[in-house]
Amino acid sequence: MRWYRHFAVVLALALVASGCSAGKRYQRVSLHHVDPTVLESATATTSASKQLRVGSAALISPVETMRSYSNLYNYLARSVDRTAEVYQSHTYAETNELVRAGGVDIALVCSYAYVVGQREFGMEAVAVPIVRGKPEYYSYVIVRSDSGIRTFDDLRNRSFAFTDPISTSGRLYAEGLLVDRQSTAQQFFRQTTFTFSHDNSIKAVDDGVVDGAAVDSLVYDQKVKQNPQLGQRLSIIAKSPPFGAPPIVVNPKLDPELKHKLQEALLTMHTTTEGQRILAELNIERFVPPDDHWYDSVRSLAEKVRGQ
Repeated sequence: MRWYRHFAVVLALALVASGCSAGKRYQRVSLHHVDPTVLESATATTSASKQLRVGSAALISPVETMRSYSNLYNYLARSVDRTAEVYQSHTYAETNELVRAGGVDIALVCSYAYVVGQREFGMEAVAVPIVRGKPEYYSYVIVRSDSGIRTFDDLRNRSFAFTDPISTSGRLYAEGLLVDRQSTAQQFFRQTTFTFSHDNSIKAVDDGVVDGAAVDSLVYDQKVKQNPQLGQRLSIIAKSPPFGAPPIVVNPKLDPELKHKLQEALLTMHTTTEGQRILAELNIERFVPPDDHWYDSVRSLAEKVRGQ
């Protein structure tokens, strides 16, 4: 299957970014200064060539995204008799803009990005992953086990990594902890940075680049499963309440027939041999139809932290 890979350059920390292949460069998808008419023109051309355009928020770094999700993208493309064109954005906001502008047909986004997109332009969830029997995940605040840091308060005047400006697990939860302390990131931490992927945040803590980070439990648990020693080197010092799991979404104006076929392919994956294998690779049991109430906890936290 032919792939057109549009990846982001991870700009946050040089040491963190070294987790990708040395010297390898990825094209960054940036829509901040793109004329919307250009997007509309490109969309018409792409549709004519029968490609399924997939947007992927940078939950994990570009190389890890393709390693983990390429089989899922291929599966979805075949289900609608198309080839897959993948856009890996640098930020969650860029993926939202791709969905808003119709630049992609379907996308994987985080829970707060979904809440923002739903509010701003009616972004529509079509499927939600079930992991360990539930459609939910958590934010973990992690530190090195040998750091002497045992509580969130011990991170005062330390360095800290956020994942993305509109990440639930990678920022919003930690900001909620700061609000509880009547503080802000600038006041509480000595230094903060954005890594733009959860695996980069995990690596930043593991390598001692930062003292702590807020990360996605699904990504962290998968990393520890792959490398149990990582779980010995790192400790979870805070865990959020459950949030609705990161959904797969579409633009509300997507062709209804295409939307139905994509949703059907996702919801029946666990009934096919190939689908079961792909889901197992992702540590997902199955996809289920979304229940919007699953994201009420994200909305409540956003209201608490940002008043929106």
